[in-house]
Amino acid sequence: MIRVGVIALMGDWDNSPVPEGCVAVRLVPSHSSGHGWDPTTQAMLLALQRQNVAGKAVLDFGAGVGTLALASLALGAREAVGVETHPEAIHALRRNSTVNQCDDRLKIVRSLNDIPSDARYDLALLTLFDLQAILEWLPRVTSYLASGGVLLFTCQPCSARERDALVIAVLAAGLTGALSEQPGGWLL
Repeated sequence: MIRVGVIALMGDWDNSPVPEGCVAVRLVPSHSSGHGWDPTTQAMLLALQRQNVAGKAVLDFGAGVGTLALASLALGAREAVGVETHPEAIHALRRNSTVNQCDDRLKIVRSLNDIPSDARYDLALLTLFDLQAILEWLPRVTSYLASGGVLLFTCQPCSARERDALVIAVLAAGLTGALSEQPGGWLL
């Protein structure tokens, strides 16, 4: 088990009690990314806990095995959509949704094109490990934000020039917030 704030990341085989005051997210073994052992996912989990997700709709782009989408649901989100393209990650994401009894609240899609263009989300999570991919997808993902919606994203550590490109992209997308350096990279 890995505890990140009030979220207890547990293997699907782990029958130990959930620590008091925590919510469990159970994960099946997989070689795909996003299990929570890495500092990037942990930074996002901590940032997610600073948001009031109760009753909200969440878009998780680059969902991996679904850790962030499932954590959102465990924290009270109304629904989540996980966007993932990697076949092994999709398989693990589906299994994790079932293990966490979230099949009715977690929709899994392979592309933003599978989401109606008028769909809006209160919270969007963008977890890609490549700065160029983030710069490419940032405007499209933010187009799904509801008025007053929040975008959380991480970016692996990068140079000052890359950080500046990221800041320009954030501003061009009409976002406000603080870009801060975290152990897993940059977090907005």
